[in-house]
Amino acid sequence: MANALMENETEIRKGIERAEFVRKEIEALYYLKRYRALRQRYKEG
Repeated sequence: MANALMENETEIRKGIERAEFVRKEIEALYYLKRYRALRQRYKEG
């Protein structure tokens, strides 16, 4: 809640952009983990 009292529009937009970036990074890590698990599960050998 560190940014709850932000009033400057440019700071708010920067915060939103940062949040979207973090969301995309977390989503990418989730899919990478899922891919690795599937690859390990169905690996030949």
